[in-house]
Amino acid sequence: MPIVLQSSSGKLFRRFGVYLQCIATEADLICESLRRGADATDFLIEQSCEIRMCALSLMNCNSDHSVAAAAAMMGIAKEAKARIEWMIKMKELLDDFNLPDDQLMEKTFFAPGGHVDDIASSEAAKTTRDK
Repeated sequence: MPIVLQSSSGKLFRRFGVYLQCIATEADLICESLRRGADATDFLIEQSCEIRMCALSLMNCNSDHSVAAAAAMMGIAKEAKARIEWMIKMKELLDDFNLPDDQLMEKTFFAPGGHVDDIASSEAAKTTRDK
């Protein structure tokens, strides 16, 4: 559920809600990782902390790039949520850096089917049909 902030004048600040959602989802990822046995100094924990700090800093962004920054934070929150769901489903800690490349590709979270190869082969088939 997206977070929406509203000022006294009734103006909606959806952009701030995206940043807060990213901060909260990264915090959930940190908690789930720690529950699964991650050390506080693990890369994933440190990366999530950095992302949370960036999201907090970007809340003050009022330039032409603020929409792009909010979109990036939305994507990062989506990735974090997928990682949390994966850890809950598999009942293990997600550790991208100790996996061989072929297994790492199986844990790609943005791909609809979870596999980049499936998307690449379907795109290749589509391109071949279009010719």
